[in-house]
Amino acid sequence: MKIILNILVSSVPLLLASAGALVSEYAGVLAVFIDGLINLSAFLTFLFAYWTGSVASACLLAALCAVLVALLASYYTEKTKANPFVTGIVLNLFSSGFTSVCSSLVFRTKGVLSPAILSSGFTFKEGLFPSLTNEISLFALFIPAFICVLVLYPVVRYTKWGLRLVVAGAAPDILKKKGVEPSVYRCSSWLIAALFASVAGSVLTLRLSSFVPNISSGRGWIALAAVFLGRRNVFGVIASSLLFTAAGYAADSIQTAAGFSFIPPSVLPALPYIAATVVFFVSRSPNRARNSKKN
Repeated sequence: MKIILNILVSSVPLLLASAGALVSEYAGVLAVFIDGLINLSAFLTFLFAYWTGSVASACLLAALCAVLVALLASYYTEKTKANPFVTGIVLNLFSSGFTSVCSSLVFRTKGVLSPAILSSGFTFKEGLFPSLTNEISLFALFIPAFICVLVLYPVVRYTKWGLRLVVAGAAPDILKKKGVEPSVYRCSSWLIAALFASVAGSVLTLRLSSFVPNISSGRGWIALAAVFLGRRNVFGVIASSLLFTAAGYAADSIQTAAGFSFIPPSVLPALPYIAATVVFFVSRSPNRARNSKKN
């Protein structure tokens, strides 16, 4: 039971990132920028918590900054007809550079940031991060994230906005014929993805009570894989996210378990990707069989 709870809690950042990636995918935008915004928001959460002394304010300000960055990037992409993939890569590079420079200027280090490490020369509100971490139970972390992802299903399937979002990605000309600008929905998908990525980044910082460079550990990219592995379906994305998280948890457990020393340490982090590849080919096998029968 404890293992299941740990997997559910560990899946929260990936679930949120995958939800954002799914929304942008519906709009025809490949959200490669999610990984960068997770790292940026995680850093901003720590920074604003230090400045304001309030974790709630820090999360809100980090989300506003992430959404603003995504708004500017999406506006530039739509206005100049730039390749959104390239814009997303640039956004990732910007996030990495900004985090590194700002960390050096404010905290005089590019390494790990935590109240304990920065105890000399920096004054943090007593119990700033532990107070929040201790109040949030395991289910209180997972359930809101799970509900947010589930809500996407009726929103996309049964609301005018959701249907237009999908059409904006699949057949934008149809919206144009009706006098609706598809770029509005593409831009909104950037903002929603940024919001989900921001919350994911904040959760990572709050769980660790610190900021670690590249704290996302590639979750933004794994979120994109979860979307395609889940076949652009809300329930499939949830299952894929849990699968990736379980594989990652297994890799971490194997590293500390006896009897697995023969496995090279560099192989263990690849377990989530290996699991995804296996499931992808297994899930495609029935489709191939059906197609061969039809032919």
